[in-house]
Amino acid sequence: MVDFHRRGPKEPGITYDERVIEVRRDPNRTCFIALVAGWEGKRWILATENMKAGQIISTTCYVPESPQEGREGNAYPLGALASGSIINSVEKFPNERKYPSTDDDVFIVTAGTCAEIIRHQGDFVIIRLPHKHEFVLSKECMATVGRLSHAEFHDKIFGSAQMHRRFGYKMASGLFQKKDGYLGRKVRRLPPPRTLVPEKPPQEMQSFTLTKEQQSGQTGIHRMPQLVHAGFNYREYPD
Repeated sequence: MVDFHRRGPKEPGITYDERVIEVRRDPNRTCFIALVAGWEGKRWILATENMKAGQIISTTCYVPESPQEGREGNAYPLGALASGSIINSVEKFPNERKYPSTDDDVFIVTAGTCAEIIRHQGDFVIIRLPHKHEFVLSKECMATVGRLSHAEFHDKIFGSAQMHRRFGYKMASGLFQKKDGYLGRKVRRLPPPRTLVPEKPPQEMQSFTLTKEQQSGQTGIHRMPQLVHAGFNYREYPD
């Protein structure tokens, strides 16, 4: 499993350092993955564009007063990176470390993609994704600096559909291609920056105890046995 939530010390000047052991292809995703090792153990992370074996990467959760430019491969909070920084593996919410986790917990996990920090607004940071949409995230959300590896994935020529399938990629027809400006496509303005709202935790399970009479579902007059036929009534009819 790939660890998408990198955590480090929150004190200034202290980082959690790890050494990259190897960078290899993962058949379950488009970008490469890297095996890193530190004093807490080994784990798999998404490899950036220039990451290689023997490199030392650092992780910190400290947010300084003035944003700074990060180093590729290192992980910082969004509030610690200057505007214009290229980032990937961006957390949606400042959650505690969860391992293992899924791709749905972070932005930017596809090969060759990256997001850009647009500006800072108080305790929030606005980022722009590859599809030009902007999101408002907390400054404590972690992100990795740099572009993801294997950027030439979309330009690779496999030669045949069978070879493409052999590498683990599913076929797709032209119906799934995004429409461009051909034949007068209406170009709409981009939506305003979107603020993500965390999902509410599920309610705790409750237990109920019913008596045998309550489970029968018979209430009112239906609790009495039917001594007369169903069409009988007490209404008096005039002669």
